Amino acid sequence: MRSDSMSTERPGHLMSRMCPVDWGEFTVDVAAPQDASAFLRLRDEAAGWLSSRGIDQWRPGDFAPSWLDTLIAEKRVFLLRHGEELAATVTVLWDDPFVWGEQEVEAGYIHNLIVARSFAGQGLGRRLLQWAEDHVAVSGRSLARLDCVVSNGELRHLYESAGYHWVRDGEFLAEFGLRPTALYEKTLRASHRHTAVPWSPEHLDDDH
Repeated sequence: MRSDSMSTERPGHLMSRMCPVDWGEFTVDVAAPQDASAFLRLRDEAAGWLSSRGIDQWRPGDFAPSWLDTLIAEKRVFLLRHGEELAATVTVLWDDPFVWGEQEVEAGYIHNLIVARSFAGQGLGRRLLQWAEDHVAVSGRSLARLDCVVSNGELRHLYESAGYHWVRDGEFLAEFGLRPTALYEKTLRASHRHTAVPWSPEHLDDDH
């Protein structure tokens, strides 16, 4: 899923405004151009795993490398690393007219929340989602939005248990046809703006 409109936020201000991480050996970095191939491998791994479970969320090879290059250049892609190993990724946009249309209220749009299968079962999906919410709040926005395919019940449960509220369903043209999509949003508490969450292995079966 992509947005055709990018934020005008000055890139030089991004690193100082990233929410800090205190997760032991895990670190969050902004993706660089040389990380593109690792991101695509991780996404294709997730797409294959979802397909094997009958969930038509993504398909291997459906993420355009040119769009990824744009997202990386705009510093919208974040990587969770364990040492030198890529453990997970998340993308945060400041608008998403393709899915949400033009919106008057500013929000952060969370995409591509992916945990490597080798790191599944450690609660990283929920923790990285919370980090993304903190990143949105640090920008001054009080609303986080995301979406997933309607049939992905486990992911919808994760979002709902994390405080997201269903807004509506819609159909959007993906690379492989119309994609029935559930749209969710969450109002962020003021405390998100000052949160640095210590690592703890809670919600161990929430990674998908």
